[in-house]
Amino acid sequence: MKQENEKKFIFGSLFVLANRLQLAGDQFDPQITMKQWYLVAMASQFREPPTLSALAELMGCTRQNVKKLAVLLEKKSFLELRRDGHDARALRVVMTPHCYAYFKGRETAEDELLEMLYAGMRREEIAALHLGMRRLTENLEKIEARVQEGFKA
Repeated sequence: MKQENEKKFIFGSLFVLANRLQLAGDQFDPQITMKQWYLVAMASQFREPPTLSALAELMGCTRQNVKKLAVLLEKKSFLELRRDGHDARALRVVMTPHCYAYFKGRETAEDELLEMLYAGMRREEIAALHLGMRRLTENLEKIEARVQEGFKA
């Protein structure tokens, strides 16, 4: 396969893989969707409960989308939305004890799922994929900056 075709294949595969991963993840646990899981996973990356805006930036989506997901998770008692003590306009995403216990209880199943996802891949392949994904992310950030400057088709 010529490199240009490989690039097109990878580009298209990113969408297919994202959709299939979301579908499989949604079926994996009927209690929580993949997007909701992703919000919890990203919120756990912060030392202090993040604001909706900080979480949206990390997740690569809008504050409105994060708020919709957070409200659904709040209804399920996975998190609480609290006003910031210093800025009443900001909402902080606070994970609940129920959230921590719930995800602790499914750790083994999540580990097994990851093992299945990467089955048959050598360390070198995983390392190369990791590097490639990091480079694609960096390049996408450059594209986003160009679009902000007015770059269009």
